[in-house]
Amino acid sequence: MSLPPADWVFEMPLTDSEALVSPVPWEDGQKASLPALLATLGQILASPRRFFASLPHTAGLAEPLGFVLLVGTTGLLSLFLWQSVLEGTITGPLPEGFVAAYLSPLQDDPRLVFGLVLIIPFYVALSQFILSIFLFGALRLVGPAATSFAAVFRVVAYAQAPAVLCLVPWVGGLVARLWHLVLLVLGLSQSLRLSTGKALFSLLLAVLFLFLTFFLLMLLLGLLGLWRFLWS
Repeated sequence: MSLPPADWVFEMPLTDSEALVSPVPWEDGQKASLPALLATLGQILASPRRFFASLPHTAGLAEPLGFVLLVGTTGLLSLFLWQSVLEGTITGPLPEGFVAAYLSPLQDDPRLVFGLVLIIPFYVALSQFILSIFLFGALRLVGPAATSFAAVFRVVAYAQAPAVLCLVPWVGGLVARLWHLVLLVLGLSQSLRLSTGKALFSLLLAVLFLFLTFFLLMLLLGLLGLWRFLWS
């Protein structure tokens, strides 16, 4: 009896027809929203390689954006909820966990709760577009030249599936963040046919660009503030 190969995984290998295009349940207009959402989450979390390898690149941005808004908003609201219930225990990773810890003394104010419900979806959508843009730029440097923004956007959106784990207190947020990073690398490698090394390097490069941009923006705002202080 021979041993399995080193790259053996628990998932069944894809057939040629499965590897081309497989419809995403969330994007199937014939399915009800809740069953489609649960089916999509199940595919991503249980068989991520199969899901991302068959993810269409040109099916649009609306459905992935709706998915990430629903899942991401649920995750972030859960972090704030557990922060309030557990009284000061940071339940999530950076940056959301520390933001929740900072705001927890104010969570008895109904205006803050209402404001969070309104603001968090905008934060989730903005984060989705920013990460997709920087990752797209990094991939154009190290990945195939034919990579489209839509393909990157769709991978980034569906890689947010572990955000539902934020419903679990204490460790849910941390596990969700780590799993999200794993799915980003796996999703890029499978969907865009990149090596794992290239996918990981592209993600690190995108994060570096993001931090540099944020640092330069803060530096510019600081210089503008100093200029106004000196000449006021």
